[in-house]
Amino acid sequence: MEWYVREETLREANTCIVDHHDGLELSKVFGGGTMSSSDGQRFPVPGKSLTSREMVIHGGRVLSTYTHVSDQWSTYGTKIIVPTAREAHYALDEFLGNATDLPVTEHATDTHGVDQLRAVRPGWEGADAQDAGPDEDHPGAGRHPGRDRQAYPHAGPLLAARWNEDLISDCWPDLLRMGGSMKYGQASAWLIVGK
Repeated sequence: MEWYVREETLREANTCIVDHHDGLELSKVFGGGTMSSSDGQRFPVPGKSLTSREMVIHGGRVLSTYTHVSDQWSTYGTKIIVPTAREAHYALDEFLGNATDLPVTEHATDTHGVDQLRAVRPGWEGADAQDAGPDEDHPGAGRHPGRDRQAYPHAGPLLAARWNEDLISDCWPDLLRMGGSMKYGQASAWLIVGK
């Protein structure tokens, strides 16, 4: 039984199911497979496990799954994560590692995902994209400079400062290596974004 229940075999089986689903005529009614979204869910767990945690807000021991769903309502990626981990760090993993035939070109996530991933993927849009523009006076500032300054009063100079283009230019080869490592699966996106 263990031979079949491994991440590699489950991923391959899920890819076959999603590809078959994508080929069905009815699936095209819902979407073209070009849009996807992701979010985490928490589930109660009886007993102990390596990935579950005790969370009072959820009424006991839970584990989290981070799921990617296409606009055709097929789940093309699910990852079990520790419930106390930042879910946004996992948003890129399945999106970049999509082995299905789905031609996903757009991805939506919640606000936490947008804030975490904007640094990795400029232009990343999320559920509240209509107000996601930068501060016109300070292009390097956060998406919501007024709200950011209120939430982080001691970081005022950082939130109002322009970005350091020389620093980005100097680090550009390293940034390209990190992006390539994520894109080609040499390093998981959650690890790079988390660092």
